[in-house]
Amino acid sequence: MTNKLQGHTTGKGETVLLTAILVVVFTVPFSGTFNSLAIMLLGLVWLLQRHYKNLRQLFTFNFGVSFLFYLMFIVGLTYTQDLKNGMFQIEQKLSLIVFPFLFATIPALSRRNLKLIFSFFVLVCLLASVYSVWAGAFVNYRHNQLTTIDLANFTNQNLAGYIGTHSTYFSMYIAFSIFIVFESLKNNSSKRQRLVYFTLIAWFVFFLFLLAARIVLIAFILIALVYLVKATLQTRKNYKLLLPVIGGGLILTLALSGTAYFKNRFSEIYSVNMSNLIGSNSENGVTQRFFFWKNSLDIIQRSPFIGHGTGDAHIEFKKQYADLLLQNPGYQPSVVEAIRFFEKQQYNSHNQFLQVLILFGATGLVVFLILFARCYYVCFKRKNILYFSFITIVFFSCLTECVFDRQFGVVFFSVFNAIFLFHDKENENASANHGEFRAETPDL
Repeated sequence: MTNKLQGHTTGKGETVLLTAILVVVFTVPFSGTFNSLAIMLLGLVWLLQRHYKNLRQLFTFNFGVSFLFYLMFIVGLTYTQDLKNGMFQIEQKLSLIVFPFLFATIPALSRRNLKLIFSFFVLVCLLASVYSVWAGAFVNYRHNQLTTIDLANFTNQNLAGYIGTHSTYFSMYIAFSIFIVFESLKNNSSKRQRLVYFTLIAWFVFFLFLLAARIVLIAFILIALVYLVKATLQTRKNYKLLLPVIGGGLILTLALSGTAYFKNRFSEIYSVNMSNLIGSNSENGVTQRFFFWKNSLDIIQRSPFIGHGTGDAHIEFKKQYADLLLQNPGYQPSVVEAIRFFEKQQYNSHNQFLQVLILFGATGLVVFLILFARCYYVCFKRKNILYFSFITIVFFSCLTECVFDRQFGVVFFSVFNAIFLFHDKENENASANHGEFRAETPDL
């Protein structure tokens, strides 16, 4: 692949740059301070290697849509009431512009280096998942010895909490890893490699069900169906590879669905009492989200076009809850207690699209949708099903979480979306001449 970008990344320089990227990838599931330091390290390498000479590469539509969404947060500062929190939001969302900026200006990553980056992410997720199960076993042994297995120690938030993250974000990483491994499975003929890949997929699928993040599981199943249709329309070899993966997943689903925990967790989706979402209705993640969504819509109606400003979501929720209690003096004490708790914890809307509407109104939502539309356009143009899988996982997760309001989500999206947009395009011209998805990401 011809690369006209300037910069010192040949030989040792290229190794240093790749190492800095791998450090960032390693810290994605763990986020926090280490992730921030890793991003700073990558920025320092970028400066020392003088990739700022390539700033002309920023004049592209792909970079433009990324910058436009971040620009909304800057513009929102001009009419926010809480400037301090607004500045925090600007800092928290820096990844949205930093990674497109860095990856657009560094020399194109070779397929070998792309292979290493994706492989490294899978390895990190494998280590994190194994550690989480081990930690769950340790906690279970400490509390119950060997007499009882408490499933709560091995599921959902408890399981994700062992590495300091949230089950939805951990599920996003695991689901993406599954499709990375499956693409590698298709591209290798060695029986030993296939056995390793099948084992990895089986483990990740099992772990994904243990995390039990419902929205990610739904996204995972839908993407798997896309893979199945694609495999059916393509070679018989890929079709045979996918069947045991899908079949194994169905068997696992049936097995886990028989446990009380999974029955209760998924029955929550269709057992919501809309007449009273909080208090008399059993408290769970689904009822809470319906409550947040309902109140978010009321907040949006107060400023539907430009929103309330970058830092004002918590202020508007506080006002909304005060109005709610004032208008409903007959609320049961349990309802009042729940609302006070939500206000104290400063919970957001738990829906990224509604959160954008609260902050920036319809204008911001249009910009946000343009960002996703561009990503989908690029993945279809390049016929890249792995990119499609990544974007779909993030898009669905935005329906029940404010993915871009936590470092776990915004860094994950920003890193890999920048890689796909600016570096995974070697076969773009060739793929445009075919009617099927192509897996451009190199195998593990």
